[in-house]
Amino acid sequence: MPSARRSAAPTPPAAASATDITRLELVPLPCVIVNDAGLIVAGNRKWFDLLRPPPGGAASGEVAERAEVAYQAALGPLLGELFATGSVHQHQVEIQRPDGAALSLLVEGELLAGSERGGVRATLVFCDVTARVGSERALAESERWFRLLAEHVPEAIFVHDLEGRILEANPQACHILGYSREELLTRRIADIETDYDEQAMREMWREVFESGPRTLSGTHRRKDGTHLPVEIRLTAFRVENRDAILAVTRDVSDRKRAEDSLVATSDVLRHAVEPGR
Repeated sequence: MPSARRSAAPTPPAAASATDITRLELVPLPCVIVNDAGLIVAGNRKWFDLLRPPPGGAASGEVAERAEVAYQAALGPLLGELFATGSVHQHQVEIQRPDGAALSLLVEGELLAGSERGGVRATLVFCDVTARVGSERALAESERWFRLLAEHVPEAIFVHDLEGRILEANPQACHILGYSREELLTRRIADIETDYDEQAMREMWREVFESGPRTLSGTHRRKDGTHLPVEIRLTAFRVENRDAILAVTRDVSDRKRAEDSLVATSDVLRHAVEPGR
């Protein structure tokens, strides 16, 4: 049994045989053979390339020795499952290269029948997904910062598709309109914009994609039926593989009242100076 062999003191990995190397070099991905103590006994060239040996190359034993501590820490639990169940599939692990760089790897493993060396051994095949994982982490971090920003800016922010369906809204958008976020995500722009014209709006949104951001004035309808004058900045972008509009909306009630007051004052002054009045 593999567990019985692991209970004894592990023996150093034997040198890779020509048969081992030939088999491994046929695998198009980084691949190693490990013994039941979890030690690498053979690896193909792509495995060595993955570990980035120093210029001039290095023997498989030297590469294995440099990577052994990080390798054991990353794959210890996986190897336990492999020798207990006979295979592992699509396990993601983090391993550190000898130069200190971190790698994200997907691992597949299967037991091998006893060979001329005797004992139980297994093959591990690695797929380097470091770039993908890095992109996913960067995207998640970007989304986290965007949400943090959106939740604290004084402007109302809406994201909607080109059909006018509201896809996202920040707390300020909910506040100025009197809706909960859940309620807003069931609404359309037609439900909150008093001067909504379906054809005109769709044409304008398409122009934003073709010509760039646009600023316009509008009037939003609150949940209680009252109206709110706003200034809207529209920007086009893509979210989840579909076109969308980011609408940053500012309450201009105070400005509108000041403008109306200025117009009224101007009318009074004009009437006061007109002859015959």
